[in-house]
Amino acid sequence: MNSQNTQAQNQFHAVIFVDQKAALLAGNDQYGSLKIPFKPSELSEQQRLTLAKFNFSLNDSIVGKPINGTESLAELLDIAAQKLAADALAQAAEDRQCVDLMIAKLLDAPLADDLALNEETGQVVIQPAKPIPLLRIDSHTSVKRSWLDFFSVLWVSPATGGSDRAKAIRATVLSYPDVVQRLVTAEEHAAELEQRLEAARFTRGRLATEKREIQERLDAEAKIRRAEQLGVFVMTHMPILSQQKWANELLPESDIIQAMTAKTFEPLDHFKPINQELLKLSISDYCLDQLPVYAEPSQVRSIERTLEQLTDEQFLQLRAIKEAVKCHFQNATVMQYLLVGYLADYSGDSDPEYCLPVVRVTVTVGEISLSREYALTAGNE
Repeated sequence: MNSQNTQAQNQFHAVIFVDQKAALLAGNDQYGSLKIPFKPSELSEQQRLTLAKFNFSLNDSIVGKPINGTESLAELLDIAAQKLAADALAQAAEDRQCVDLMIAKLLDAPLADDLALNEETGQVVIQPAKPIPLLRIDSHTSVKRSWLDFFSVLWVSPATGGSDRAKAIRATVLSYPDVVQRLVTAEEHAAELEQRLEAARFTRGRLATEKREIQERLDAEAKIRRAEQLGVFVMTHMPILSQQKWANELLPESDIIQAMTAKTFEPLDHFKPINQELLKLSISDYCLDQLPVYAEPSQVRSIERTLEQLTDEQFLQLRAIKEAVKCHFQNATVMQYLLVGYLADYSGDSDPEYCLPVVRVTVTVGEISLSREYALTAGNE
């Protein structure tokens, strides 16, 4: 390789992007990306630094105007350096303005949300502060340093876009003495708030534990009283064989409840309680009679609806039941409703429903609630 070729290969070039319209208006015959040879020795130090900064390439955004191709490389570099300096000054002014705004926001923001605590119950009432405070109580147990979110705008703002620039602004703001003292005060207040919230949480937990323990004790005592009540009834009203089964823990509670229900509601026996098995058969027979002949038996289901009307005879029955309940029972409730029975496989809007006005009487005997249902039908049949 001769020295002449080596010199040609090692020659410096700058790439200039010439604007087509600007070249036309300037009478230049070339536009687009042009490689311009140059000698670094013929450029000033500032010009060389500028060219190196832009990686040997210049365009209209770098120089701040369309390049028409008549300018010398030195002229373009001088213009680019001037624009770079002007941009730096403008950016510094923007950053200073942003720093001032952030400092003002941190110093003017409320310290924290208002917090009211009931020391006896541990209940917490939070009144959010406006504008956004340095400390946000975002739950009954924690305090958020919401002032940290103030800086999030720096990472998305067109004026301060770029993490390095945003970090520099943030560092400047956080080094400001008044801001430092303000955030120290905020941390001290946050520690106090967290301590109060923790104390309130402990109080709520203690009260909840006490309430649960009291309820567990009451439930245990009620269970004992219930067992004693069942035992007394068995030994007083049930046959010898049932008493022996009870003594050997072989008598189902459901049998005792059934016997207690029958005994308790003896004063209302003339109203004839509903037999649930016969009721299911009545519902099934009625619905199948209303369906096509090929319909097959299905599981019987029922729901309760509001009772909206009664015949005269049904109303007289209802009144008689209520008067009898009032006469014979002290702790009793009477509820009337419309029992609607249907077949599970035929539950559409147009499928048949068996409707029966019903009265449910519930009596509380000691720890046990007993209920019996009566149909409101003509002649109570």
